[in-house]
Amino acid sequence: MMRVVLRILLFVAVGPYVGLLTMALLIGGHTLITTGSTRDFVGPELMSPGILLITYTMGGLPALIAGIAASVSTQWIAGWRYWLTIGVAGGVFSVAVAWAMVGGGPEMLGTGEQAPIAALVGASGAVAAFVCAALFDGLSALARGR
Repeated sequence: MMRVVLRILLFVAVGPYVGLLTMALLIGGHTLITTGSTRDFVGPELMSPGILLITYTMGGLPALIAGIAASVSTQWIAGWRYWLTIGVAGGVFSVAVAWAMVGGGPEMLGTGEQAPIAALVGASGAVAAFVCAALFDGLSALARGR
């Protein structure tokens, strides 16, 4: 039971920030590819209270759901397949929560040079869930002395 709680706590504590870093890299990369500009790459402002408040508000629920799914899935899947499955689930949960919070519509799908927000949110949620699943397994193995 303690492992379940620790896994969920790791997902909720680490997942939204990993998602934020992934989103920042994806947006910066998209801008660099489409316009040749590095203006959307950000640095220290990712630690500002306003950004963190939005990050944990938007990313907390998908992280919680992904952590619960990860705790349940460990009984059926192991290793990289488990991490990949949880990553896909995290992406789906992130898009679903974003759709519920901000609604669908053209801004979620992107137009012209604008990146599709649904794809960015899904990718950042997938990477965050994948990293959290792998991180927890790595920390667990380290704690057991493997």
